[in-house]
Amino acid sequence: MYLLIEKEDQVKSGRIVPVGGMWVESDANLPGGESLVRQFLYGQRFLLREFGWITNIGWLPDTFGFAASLPQILRKAGIKVFFEHKMYWNTINRFPYSVFLWEGIDGSVIPTVNYATYGADLTPRQIIRAWADHTSPELPAFLPFGKGDGGGGPTWLMLERYRAYRELPGLPRLVMGDLREFVNAVLSYDSLPRWRGELYLEAHRGVYTNGVRLKQLVRRLETRLRELETWSVVAGVRRSYEELWRPLLEAEYHDPMGATSTKAVYEEVVRDLEGDLGRVEGELDKVLRTILGSGQWVSIVNPLPWPRRDLVIVKEPLKGLPTQRVDGGYLVLVDVPPLGYRSFEVGDGASMGDVAVGDYYVENSVIRVIIEDGRFRVFDKEVGRWAVDDGYLMACEDMPSRWDGWDIDAYYRRVCWRLKPGDVRVVEGGPLRGCFEVNYQFRRSSIKQRICVNAFSRRIDIENEVDWRERLTLLISRVSLSLQSTSFSISMRLLNALTQILCLMLDLLNW
Repeated sequence: MYLLIEKEDQVKSGRIVPVGGMWVESDANLPGGESLVRQFLYGQRFLLREFGWITNIGWLPDTFGFAASLPQILRKAGIKVFFEHKMYWNTINRFPYSVFLWEGIDGSVIPTVNYATYGADLTPRQIIRAWADHTSPELPAFLPFGKGDGGGGPTWLMLERYRAYRELPGLPRLVMGDLREFVNAVLSYDSLPRWRGELYLEAHRGVYTNGVRLKQLVRRLETRLRELETWSVVAGVRRSYEELWRPLLEAEYHDPMGATSTKAVYEEVVRDLEGDLGRVEGELDKVLRTILGSGQWVSIVNPLPWPRRDLVIVKEPLKGLPTQRVDGGYLVLVDVPPLGYRSFEVGDGASMGDVAVGDYYVENSVIRVIIEDGRFRVFDKEVGRWAVDDGYLMACEDMPSRWDGWDIDAYYRRVCWRLKPGDVRVVEGGPLRGCFEVNYQFRRSSIKQRICVNAFSRRIDIENEVDWRERLTLLISRVSLSLQSTSFSISMRLLNALTQILCLMLDLLNW
């Protein structure tokens, strides 16, 4: 408590300037839009409660790239200038600007500072580089010094270097100033260049796929929390779930989220998230029971704001619905209104659908999926052509030049092995869904791949159960489309965007 009171006094006197405005230094690619918004909601609320004001300085020095929806979130959170350092780490294309206007996908614009390092020792090399890389010489270059990665501040040696170098001929002139003065200088400068879209970091691409279990838990918690709040409103429950959101936001700190922390930290975060997920699902179950009540009917809810037609597994067949017997129960085809639910009576289902299966294929009225000569192919019946000409699994050497826990280098493609499917067999066949299972063996590892086609749908579900026992080896699913395009549409947190195909790895995971 004494330390916090001392910090409050330092803030009031201007000796400490709170920055960031987020609950933690979050990953800015993998979390959903709601999580990023709440990072700022809870972070700014903390600053307001403890210090009496919110910050207008965004601060993510060590985060691994930045989604194109972030400028909108920053602006709406009261941030006027955004500071980041990581774009200096690009391994292929040098990022062109040190100070620039960053325009997001909705048109929001925020001045952004891309500075040379977050923990300078004030050596002559660092000072010269900071000025040489500065692309707006009308503004001063920004060079924070001190023990910045982990904290600690400036040392006695750094302060002595500042005294010795500040007016030394041959070096740029050093001026120790208030961060707020630099922010005002950036805001008043009207000739900044503009960068549109994502700030894609050409490094640390492995963080998108590291630590699958943690990423699955984060995504499920994001989904369940949104559902809990949605149905709580419907049920008339007036309650804040901030105490359930905060642990999730802490897990989205960029190192745990990218699984680049230590093994012990990773395992602790996974355990905590599993417990948090159980608590959230328990609360959700209570709320749904309040809405649906008890009885013999089976209710299926749709928490999304659009109508859904999908396959659901239930314990008993539902009267009059298209039904197929599967392992674990019955597969039924249901239509549910947006943000609503439907209740069904248990009874005999109907046999209805358009799925057919063979030894090496599964199809419906619009697509046909086959395993042929060791490759996965998809034929589009409506247009009369192959949509996927070749799909397969491959293993590649993964020996990046450094940081193998973070990086996947572009040259991983140099040494790869295409995996040949072994046993192929039909595991599910009926009018609503057909699936076949493909087994692969690579060295000490095994993969069981399940490929399913649903009735009346162009969607193909592919599940991979992987027992991976290799070191320094990537497992990659590769799909060759029979299309030519320079861009593709992806979901990006709060909006959709067209993305040019210029990147080695993207965070397009649906965990």
